[in-house]
Formats: sequence, C-alpha cells, structure tokens
Amino acid sequence: AYIVIDSTRDICKGTTMPYGTWTTRSVCTGFIYDNGGEGDYKDLIRDTLTIAPLNADSIVLTFLDFDYEDKFDSLFIFDGPTPAFPKIGGYTGKTLPKAGLPIKSSGGSLTLIHFSDQLEHGRGFKASITAYRPKLSLSAMPDSLVCYNQSIKIVSHPRGGYIDDYYYRWNQVFNSDSILQIALQRDSSFEIELIDACTNLRDTAYVNITVRKPLKLVVSKDTTICLGTTAQLKGFASNGLSSGYKFTWNGLVGASTFNTTPFKDSIYTVVLLDGCSGANDTALIKVNVLQPLKLIKSKDTLICFGTNANINVSGAGGNGMYTFNWSDGLGTGASKSVSPLLSKKYSITLSDGCTVSGTSDSIEVLVRDALKITLSNDSTLCQGQTLVLSPNVQGGDTLNRIVTWNNSIIGNSLPVISSVDTIIYVQVNDKCSPISRDTINITLLAPLKVTLPADDTLCVGQSRIIVANAIGGKIANVQYEWIGLGLGKSILANPVVTTSYSVVVSDGCTIRNDTATINFAVRSPLNVTANPDITICAGDTTYLSASASGGLESNFTFDWNNGAGSGNNLSAAPLNTTWYEVTLNDGCSNYDLDSVLVTVKPAPQVDFYIDASPACANRVVYFKNLTTPSTLDSYEWDLGDGRKATSRETLAQFNNEGYYKVSLKVTNDLGCTKIKSIDSIIEIVAMPNP
Repeated sequence: AYIVIDSTRDICKGTTMPYGTWTTRSVCTGFIYDNGGEGDYKDLIRDTLTIAPLNADSIVLTFLDFDYEDKFDSLFIFDGPTPAFPKIGGYTGKTLPKAGLPIKSSGGSLTLIHFSDQLEHGRGFKASITAYRPKLSLSAMPDSLVCYNQSIKIVSHPRGGYIDDYYYRWNQVFNSDSILQIALQRDSSFEIELIDACTNLRDTAYVNITVRKPLKLVVSKDTTICLGTTAQLKGFASNGLSSGYKFTWNGLVGASTFNTTPFKDSIYTVVLLDGCSGANDTALIKVNVLQPLKLIKSKDTLICFGTNANINVSGAGGNGMYTFNWSDGLGTGASKSVSPLLSKKYSITLSDGCTVSGTSDSIEVLVRDALKITLSNDSTLCQGQTLVLSPNVQGGDTLNRIVTWNNSIIGNSLPVISSVDTIIYVQVNDKCSPISRDTINITLLAPLKVTLPADDTLCVGQSRIIVANAIGGKIANVQYEWIGLGLGKSILANPVVTTSYSVVVSDGCTIRNDTATINFAVRSPLNVTANPDITICAGDTTYLSASASGGLESNFTFDWNNGAGSGNNLSAAPLNTTWYEVTLNDGCSNYDLDSVLVTVKPAPQVDFYIDASPACANRVVYFKNLTTPSTLDSYEWDLGDGRKATSRETLAQFNNEGYYKVSLKVTNDLGCTKIKSIDSIIEIVAMPNP
C-alpha cells in the first residue's frame, strides 16, 4: 500500500466548512467544501461559514458538485455576513444550485449554513470562489539621474486591491515594500510587479536610473616653502555633481584653492565631495618646510682698551642665500674688525630673502676699563693711630696689576704711623694700560684733652648740670663716659653727700683717652621745729614759733598755712581747732615741714538785759541772763556801784541817781571765760515829789 500526495488537487486550495461551529474566512480564490471535504459530510450537524475577504466589492460562488439527501439535508446561502441578511437560496438533492451558474453577492461577504440529519448522507458540495476588489494598479517615480553610489529611494505607488495583501517583485526579486533603498554605481532599469496575495491580481511599472560618473580629484604637486611663507594648494575636480563640489583640507571645509603656512613638513589630505555621490575622492599633497634660519657666531671676546677684535658669523637653514646685516653702521658681510672704546654688543640679523622671520643674535666685545688707581680723600691721623692705606684699583688687566708706594714699596696696602703731617704717593702698572697715579695728604690731629668746671658746694636736693668739653683728637667722634653714670657730654648731678664725678673722653681714634674730675661739697639738709601743740578758748589769741638748722641759714624763710603769714614768731586767733604747718626754705635745699595743733575750746556767748531803764531811785531792777549755753557755768555780775552777784540772774535796788555800767562774767565748764560790759545801761532818776 502507498499514499499519494497530490498538491495540485483542488482540496489543497480549498476551504472546508467548520464542524458544528460558525467560522469566518477571508478567502479570495479557490474552492469551498462541506465539512467532509472530498468525502461525505457528517450526519446530524449544523455548520456555518461566512466568507468575507477584506476590502472585497463582491464574491462569485460557482458550484461544481452537489449531493445532499433530498429534503432532509440542505445548504442555505445568505447575501451578507450573517443569516440575518437576505437569503440567496436554499438547496437540497443532487441538482447544482442555480444549475451551476455563478452566484454573486451584492457586497463583500456571503454566509453558508449546512444542515444534515442522522440518517443518510452524501458527498456534500464543492464550489469555486472568486472575490473581487477595487482594480489593482501600480505606477512608479519618473526616470532619474543620480550620482555614483548615491543612496536613493525608488518609489512605486500602488492602488486598488487590499494593502495588507500587497507584495512586490523588484526585477523578479520578492520584496514587501513599495520603496527600494539602493546605491547604484552604473545605469540601471527596474521592473516593479505589484501582486494582491488574496486575489492573485497583478500590475507592473518600470523605472530607469542614470548614474553619473564617480568623482575624480586631481591636486597640485608637492611643494617646498621657506618657514613662515604661505603655500597655495589646488584641487581640480571632475564628474559627480559639479554644482555641489566642496573641498576639505585636513578636515577644514574650503574652496578648490587652500593657502597654508605650516611650520614643519606637513601632509594635507584633500577630500572632494559633491553632496550627492556616495563615494568621495581623496588625494594627498606634501608641503616640505625648509629648516629655520640659524645664525652661527664667533664667541664673545675680551680686548684691552684701544685694540681690535675680529668677529665672524655664518648661517644654516633656509635656502642658503644668506645676507648678514650688522648694527652700528658696519654694513653686511660675514666678518668684521672692530675697536670699541667701551664694551659693546654688535647685533647681526640673518635673512635669505625667503624665510619670513629672519634670525638675530649678537656678539659682545668686552673692553677692559682704563686702568685707574685712587686713594681715599685726604685723611687725618690721631695721636698713636695706625692708618692702613688700600687703594681702589679699577680697569686694566687684573692679573698683571702691580701697586707701588712712594716709588719703592710694592704691595696692595701700606700701613702709616706718623708723628707729623705727610704726603703718600701710589701708582699702578699692568704692562698693558697707561700707568695711573694718585696721592693722599695725611694730617696729624692734636692730642685729645677734656676739661670740667671748678669744684662747687651744693645744698641737699640741689642739682647741677656738669658739661664736659673736649679738644684735640677726632672731635666729631668724641664720646664722653661718666664713670658709673653712663654716656653723654653732660650729666645732671644731684648729690646728697659730698661727691666726686669723673669723665673719660675717647674718639675711637686717639690711642690714649683723657680723664677729668669735679668735686661737690653738700650742706646739711634743712630741719625746722615748730612750738608744741596749744589749747585756747574761742576768741583768744595764741603765738606760733619755729626754729631751724642746716642749709643756707642766711636765706631761711618760714611760711605758715591757714593765713597765719610768714616768720618764725607770729600770733594766731583761730575760730576752730586748726593745724598750722610751717615750711622752711633756703632757696637752695629741699624744703622741710613741721606743724602745731591749736585746739580751740568753745567759750560762752554772754548776753543780758534789764527790765527797766531809766528807773526811779529805790526801785528794784531785774537783771535777765541770756548767756548760752547755760549749764555748769559760773557767773559774776558787776553792777557798777561796787556790788557783785554770782547768781545766774539777780535783782538790785539803786538809791542814787545816775548812770551805771554793768558787766557779766561767765566761765563755762571748759574753763573758758567771757565778759560782757555795757556802759550807762541803767539810768536812775529821782522819785517825783508827791
């Protein structure tokens, strides 16, 4: 036994109705079968198939075979996607529906319903199907001219059919896109075929593409330039899109001509673009840069004053056509002879007529200074001092200089000790320069001497400025040192006992210093003594006295405070207890002080009055005591007629006419007594006659 597989059989292109379900199929061409396919259909089943190709205008169904159990099994066709649409017909038995003529839908779908019972069954049906969509058509872009290897899009424009079922063949090669992205290197023609995969309808379009020749770049030859100059590089383009030509020079966009000033050998990559061709063209140009100019010179040189020096230069680098320009009016040339009076730098500039920046350098000709010897200014010499003379020698040949003193002594210095004024001669010779000479006058200073004022006598506290005076030696440098007291031309002496002051004078020059001494005798210090302390009653007068010693007695003065006045004996009547201080001066010594306390006890304030005056004879007169204070006092009345009374207050009868002076004496408990007397305070008159 064997199995035969025949892919050309119609069933291979067919669609069978579902078994017991409802299915929708998007079928454009082929065959429709019942659920049994090429065999018999199944018993007791209901199948529903909706045929609905996308974007179809109509469907044509043509039955090729039909075998159903008559009146029991049947097939119904509806003009739409469901049985709710108009029924085209119902069919049973063995007669082809519509006698085998095409059945056409009014729209884009048909619905078939198959019924069978449980008894007999038959072959079912087979029908061809053709769906119709809008007419399929294809157009393409116009024929085009493109650049070599340019990436382009070839665009076709499909219409009709159903877009999701489109596929294309570009020059017999299948493609799913209506656009072909391609880069061409030669002229090409394209056949584009559009196919509707569902209806198998087709249309064809054609496009011709002409390709320009590839870009071609030719550049100027390699070149050599001098440093700092500019090279002009050129590129020559052909083919491609001439209106789009662009040149890049080492990545910089420019024109076909490029100016450059490199500082070393350089290779320039030139790229030609036209904005169109897919492949650029590239070329290289090498620019050789000559080495920078280099000036080679002779070394700096040293000459004696008035001699010549030969100075030379040469060059390297550049193009070798050298010109040497010298400063200081020396002109041009590679060698010069010069004789400067002073050290000098000669500048040389090298050029070659090509290199933009020449190079410069200089040669220094050092000229020794003229030989010269100088001594310091004329000098003075102190007694016993040694002066070492060292000349200042300049210029000439320092290695061969010889110094001679007083035409006989050779050496770079000369010690001088002199007891009289003198002149020293010196000269220098280097066997190259003229001999240089100089002299110095040395004056011997007088001996150093210091003097002080005569001895003197001072009071204690008295000071005296002592001024020392020096003569001789180097007076501007004289220094005075007071033994034990410090430095200075003068000092302030303030001795408290007899003292001697000594000064030593030096000038940093004279070998032996000088010394002087002054003596001061000092008087005894002032001493004042006041009288002992005193106690008085208020209103009393006391005496103040003082005694003194020391100092200058003939100039003694005694000054008391609190307005007591001046003198060593005087009176005072203080109202209150008072310290009296006495100051002793003599106009020379420091003053001295002493003091005395005068204690003032309060005295009674005595006062009184009488009750009547005038009064008649034999009348009793009352004496009223007004004294304050009134405690512990003792009283004594004097009534003016010889009578006395000691009571605080008293009564008295006067028998005789006249005027009476009355006094009251009061002594307080401190022992201070005060008396008040009033003349004619009482007038006694005779009694009138009855």
